[in-house]
Amino acid sequence: MNIPISPGRSVPGVVLALLLLLGLSILSSACTPAVQQVFPTPLPTATDTPIPSPTSTPLEPTAQPSPAVTAQVVYITTTPVFLTPRPELLFTRTPTAIPFGALRIDYFVADVTAVKPGESFLLFWSVQGVEQARIYRLTAEGEREQVWEVKREGSLLVRTREDDTNIAQFQLVIGDEITSVDQTVSIALSCTGGFFFENASPDCPQQTAAVTSPAAQQNFEHGIMVWLEAEGQIYVLFSDGGSPAWQGYTDEFKDGQPESDPSFVPPAGLLQPVRGFGLLWRNRSEIRDRLGWAVGSELAYTAQIQGDVSTLKYVLLQEGDVAELTEQGKNWRRFSVASIPATPTETETTTP
Repeated sequence: MNIPISPGRSVPGVVLALLLLLGLSILSSACTPAVQQVFPTPLPTATDTPIPSPTSTPLEPTAQPSPAVTAQVVYITTTPVFLTPRPELLFTRTPTAIPFGALRIDYFVADVTAVKPGESFLLFWSVQGVEQARIYRLTAEGEREQVWEVKREGSLLVRTREDDTNIAQFQLVIGDEITSVDQTVSIALSCTGGFFFENASPDCPQQTAAVTSPAAQQNFEHGIMVWLEAEGQIYVLFSDGGSPAWQGYTDEFKDGQPESDPSFVPPAGLLQPVRGFGLLWRNRSEIRDRLGWAVGSELAYTAQIQGDVSTLKYVLLQEGDVAELTEQGKNWRRFSVASIPATPTETETTTP
């Protein structure tokens, strides 16, 4: 069907129908709320997600404050338990001075005043201010050696030594390194044998008896030579003030050796020593230079010897005097005695 629109023209029916629908749609949208189209959200696609392997992470130590030391009181209600101290926990005690006057030795005595070397005796003591004490044996020089730890009161049996001479000394000590008190007891030692001469030293001889020996002596400008057959020794005693003051040498002369040397020509009135004395004098210039020439011939006699060259030695000289030799050549002296007369015999053939 055609609908006339203007003179001379017409509108087809299909077009008219479309226009009508369009108008109705416009009217409908004006009266009805707008509806928005909803699109569904797509679901996520499942995928494999790697899971990391567990790892150990070191923990840093957290500094903890040192616990405060708090004194605790422990009450023992049953059997007490004594802990053995660990060596690393021990500490050195700081010495504490003992109050002045607190230490006292009541007495320290012996039951004898004199003994023979090798004999025993008792020491008695009592002290105050400590529970323990010490008793020392002293050397001849007063040095402490052997020690006994003892109680504050008691007695102790001690024995002198066979080689002790003159006195035996013992010292009682109480206290510590800061404050101490000591007391010494001295016991006289009687000699087991006397000297071979009068007006001897008050010391005991190192040997209980003197030794008798054939001997020879020759005097020099600055000293003496003495030969002792019992020892096979020649002692050279210098009087020049040098050191050593005396010296002992082995007698090396043998029968058949030259007794003298003609190349040594002595000054007028002096002599060249012969045999054992001459051999030692010629071979050792230090002896020859210190002694000088002999002032007389050697003389044979009978000597007596007592003591030890390491400490004290006594030798009877040809004139009847005694030579005292001390401390390995340190010194010697000559003194007169009246108890042993010497009977010298001049000879140049029977001596060294």
